[in-house]
Amino acid sequence: MSDKIQNPLQLRFLEEFRSKPDSGIIQDLNREAHCEGWTGSRAAYLWALREEMIYRNWDYSAISSGENSIFFRYEVKLSGNKIEIIRDIFKNK
Repeated sequence: MSDKIQNPLQLRFLEEFRSKPDSGIIQDLNREAHCEGWTGSRAAYLWALREEMIYRNWDYSAISSGENSIFFRYEVKLSGNKIEIIRDIFKNK
């Protein structure tokens, strides 16, 4: 893991992700692209989602500007181990 687990909620989300197939993680990423709110629970969820992409050795550079950031404004797909953008959901809002 790239960061240490800070709380039990992060661990719970991480355990849930470990049991999902790749398609389930992509569905979660795409669902998050449509969320605009922010809570502590969402922060823990997104932390675990990023950790899972790292664990699976996915290249998510298309939706990231660095190790600790992910842009949740894109619908994505997985091609091999690389995340690719399908569309920017905020472009035509």
